Amino acid sequence: MSQPKYRSPARTEDNPLALPGLLLAILIGPIGLVVSLIAVTRRPRGVAVAGVIVGSLTTLTLLTVTVVVIVMVNRGRAIFEQYGALDDDITEVAGTLSTLHAESGAWPDSLTALGLTEDLLTDPWGQPYHYELTPDGANWVLASAGPDGEMETRDDLRFDRFMPHAELYLARETTHLATSLFGAPSVVDESMSGVMNMARLKKAAQEFAQEQGEFPEAIEEVPGLVDWMLLDPWGQQYAYEVTEGGRVRIRSAGADGRLGTADDLDSEGNTRINVSTGNASETPAEAD
Repeated sequence: MSQPKYRSPARTEDNPLALPGLLLAILIGPIGLVVSLIAVTRRPRGVAVAGVIVGSLTTLTLLTVTVVVIVMVNRGRAIFEQYGALDDDITEVAGTLSTLHAESGAWPDSLTALGLTEDLLTDPWGQPYHYELTPDGANWVLASAGPDGEMETRDDLRFDRFMPHAELYLARETTHLATSLFGAPSVVDESMSGVMNMARLKKAAQEFAQEQGEFPEAIEEVPGLVDWMLLDPWGQQYAYEVTEGGRVRIRSAGADGRLGTADDLDSEGNTRINVSTGNASETPAEAD
């Protein structure tokens, strides 16, 4: 009786790079993609093909994020440079205007009286500044059309003797850049515009008190304020009061038009901007 011959089990092919390639594709896209491309030349190819697909997707995602970051960084750098130049211009023009006002007792009718170079009278985007006096002659307004070169658009910049610096506009533009990635930048633009006017009104009331010895009973009593300064971005009057501690408090009812709700803007601290100094930071309210 013959004995049955022993046969060793059939040897299955192995692809030692397939699984590492897939894992690397998940964790480190480009490296996993390379390993998986090598592995796909061997059998079995199933796991290796999956690694190629996953590696391609993660590599594409990484490249997209890298490009977006580079663009955002370059855009942010350009904004800081442009608004730094803008602030230098406005500081020089405002200082010269104040000097002429101190000498003559009136604001000049045009910028030609300042004797400044054309560079100082041209904004960082190559457009001339627009200058005018308020109807009562008590204030000046210097405007730039901003990056788009068109007046009456989102990026317009307006300065006056109560707000002769560009820090808040820089905060508005950098915030707009950041929020544009996540949608609804217009909401932030409106809030920032409201905060800027609150800073302007607060400074106006403080200057009035320095000159008159007391705060105005109503913010409209301050000379040099015009309608666009007195209305918030939603067309409502700002709420003005002087606290018992002698501080000016300016509030906006926000988009819903009702004071005391979550979207209010308040110079006393529940906004993300310090309207007293122009610094973009949270400033808690102080107790009187």
